Amino acid sequence: MDYHTEEPSRDRIRLFFITELTPIQLASFDLAAYSAGRASFTTGEWIDLLMRSDGFEPAEFDHRTKLLALTRLIPIFNRSSISSNWGRAAPARVLSTARCPRIRS
Repeated sequence: MDYHTEEPSRDRIRLFFITELTPIQLASFDLAAYSAGRASFTTGEWIDLLMRSDGFEPAEFDHRTKLLALTRLIPIFNRSSISSNWGRAAPARVLSTARCPRIRS
């Protein structure tokens, strides 16, 4: 990616230009290597991976707090675990408001 600092003209209004694009799609997929890689993860590494993919920094939390944060994901995957009627979009709303309290539902 390049950045052009000169003033934009009528025919060119963008300052950022993509100069090279590398595709990220896999040309081949080795399921055995993928399964072996997944099996090598410890439980703690899986928990950290889930925390990071939800937008949290796992190093900032102790083990109990990580598990409490992950329990909020349960209604997304197991509909029978909902103890109150939140509605269809509620689990996503709970996660987004926990991450940023300024988001309103």
